[in-house]
Amino acid sequence: MLSTSDDRPSECALGFLHDAFPSQWRVPVLGYVAVEVWEAENEVVLPEPYRTFVAEISNGSPFGAAGEDGLQPLGHLPDAWPVLRP
Repeated sequence: MLSTSDDRPSECALGFLHDAFPSQWRVPVLGYVAVEVWEAENEVVLPEPYRTFVAEISNGSPFGAAGEDGLQPLGHLPDAWPVLRP
């Protein structure tokens, strides 16, 4: 199992992220167990505060800057990106 960091963002930082992403802009969170499963399957450890963001605040957002795809859910790529297959 990969080790994870205990560098959880401060409550102030989490409050800022909650405020920056109103509930109507949020995709349901994954929770830490799902994040840990994804990390193990992909052999990576997500950096903080992104790890806590997808586990506790939002797993993406459909709203982005004009013409953008928003914040993609963990493991997803925008439809316009080419997919490279082995």
